[in-house]
Amino acid sequence: MRSGGKRRSPGYWLAVLLLGLTGVIGAAVVVVRLQPLDTAWAAPGENCDGPCWLGVRAGKTRIGEAIGLLRQAGIRFEKTAPGPTAAINIETPNGWLEVFFYPGFNGFKADNRIMSVCLTDEERQGNLSVATLLAALGTPDEVRPGGIDGGRLRLTLRYTRRQAEALLSVPLASAHLDLFTPLDMLCFLTDPMFFYTAAQIGHPIQSVDWRGVTLTQYFPDVLRADIQK
Repeated sequence: MRSGGKRRSPGYWLAVLLLGLTGVIGAAVVVVRLQPLDTAWAAPGENCDGPCWLGVRAGKTRIGEAIGLLRQAGIRFEKTAPGPTAAINIETPNGWLEVFFYPGFNGFKADNRIMSVCLTDEERQGNLSVATLLAALGTPDEVRPGGIDGGRLRLTLRYTRRQAEALLSVPLASAHLDLFTPLDMLCFLTDPMFFYTAAQIGHPIQSVDWRGVTLTQYFPDVLRADIQK
């Protein structure tokens, strides 16, 4: 968690004003308007393919190389206190995000390669949402239900080429998803992890109206199973 205040760019406040004026339909326009700004924080990086984030490749990049790659990408960041994961804060056009570099099961001392990179908005400031995700990575290849937990429907948005997963949840009572829905986490995963998680969650749906949709029509089996418990 950052100790300093959040810094907002002029582009961010322009987006807020436009959203207030145009409503949900206008929000789809704002996503396009923000796209040139928002893609930098989620770019794969130079000469990097697969599960890459700003040059950090899950399963390949060593933890000691990550900071140099962020500097090379021109991203403003702050280091945080040491812990089992190497955590930093990065600045995006929409505000600050926390980034966690996860090791393998035995920690960085046993293997100093980064096995996954996960971004989150721990302070829930609206800096990581469906809108910012679509602007940065485009339309997901898959949207999969992840079951019911605490009265909320879990969803996983998957990007095959980037081997990325965005995790979120919506209230079961409304099952409503739109551009303002916050993400719990966005992760770039190694090959085994990405394909393993696909086998653990439900079948994908074909398309979603990101401007606003009630998801009960897409996941009747998931909801019916929960009701029968």
